[in-house]
Formats: sequence, structure tokens, C-alpha cells
Amino acid sequence: MHGAGCTPDVFDAQAGAFDAIAPDLHALAPDATSVAEYARALRPLLDALERPFVLAGSSMGAAVALEIAIEGHARLRALAMLGCAPKLRVAPHLFERMSADFDGFAGELPHALFARRDAARDAAATEMIRRVGAARTLADFRACDAWDLGERGSAVVVPAAVLTGEADVMTPVKFGTLLADRIPGAALRILPGAGHLAMLEDPAETNAVLRTFVTAS
Repeated sequence: MHGAGCTPDVFDAQAGAFDAIAPDLHALAPDATSVAEYARALRPLLDALERPFVLAGSSMGAAVALEIAIEGHARLRALAMLGCAPKLRVAPHLFERMSADFDGFAGELPHALFARRDAARDAAATEMIRRVGAARTLADFRACDAWDLGERGSAVVVPAAVLTGEADVMTPVKFGTLLADRIPGAALRILPGAGHLAMLEDPAETNAVLRTFVTAS
């Protein structure tokens, strides 16, 4: 599951490497204003799956996956969370920037999403954010800002892994560590040199860590 202001394209490298579905949360719940609403909209798709599955999500998508895992699902086998934290607080100046100049915001956000500059990747990310649009992106960021795992991590009973980019400035390693600490038995995996969207920035390393985790779960 993709994160705030993103599309399923962020998981293209994983969809090609695994037997995977990358749902569009915005299409499933176009008027969602909370992480819980996205989770409820995703539930019918998961209920229709006939085999055990692993949930993997990035940032807001990881919070959505956590909500499913906390509620429980008979066929949920494991949970992988990328770039997530117990809270997904958003700095007030980002809301101001989004509201005042969304195009400018979209052009600047890749600097926070990736640790290393790549002109083509940055341009593609900017175009993705602009395609999602100001209203939906703002709603996503507000949903993130309001979400709080609290003490509910103890309800996760499946194997869990937290993958955090070593250079993630949006959900730094210390917050990934806090998240792993709140989920019984969760493993923390640091992706060297990667930023917030490690699955785009370092797809081979991300896939290797995911494959090891899924195989062992």
C-alpha cells in the first residue's frame, strides 16, 4: 500500500519481483479522511483473496496495514512496514506550503523522499504527486497527522518487520525503532543510505530484505 500523495507505482519494483497486488487506496476510498477509512475500504479486497497473504505498506500505507493487522484477518501471514512510525506527525509548515503553492510543494517533496538526488526519479515523483492532486494529498497528510498507534501494537500477532531507510528524514531510524519496540517480536531492518521511499531508491536491497522476511515468516 502506497503512502500519502503517492500512487501504486511506488511499488512497481516489488510488484514485479513478488506475486503481489498494489492497490490504489485513492481509488478504493476517494473521500477518505483517515487511515481507518482506508483500512475499511481495503478490507473487501483482502477478504476476496483465497490464499494467505503478507501486507506491506509505505508510510501511510504501513499505517493502513497496521490497522488491518490490529483488527486481525484469518489469512494475514505477516506484516512489513516501510518508512513508518508510531505517529505520523506532519510539520505545520508543510500544510501551509501545500495550501499556498501545491505545485511548488510537489517539486520540493522529492528532496525529503529520497536521500540521493536523481533528476529523472525526482521529476517522476513530482509528477506523481501533482497527478494525485492537492485535495487528495492534503487529505492524506491530515490523515497521517491524526493517526496514532498508541499502545495497540500489542494486538499484532503475526510476524512483523519494520524497514527504515538509514537516511530517512521523514521517519528517521529512531522512530522506526520506536515502532518495532511497540510490536511484539517485530524485527527492525535498516536500509543503508536509503531515504523515505527506499523501495524506489534501493529496490534491489528492499526486495532482498522483504524476500528474506517473507520466506522466514
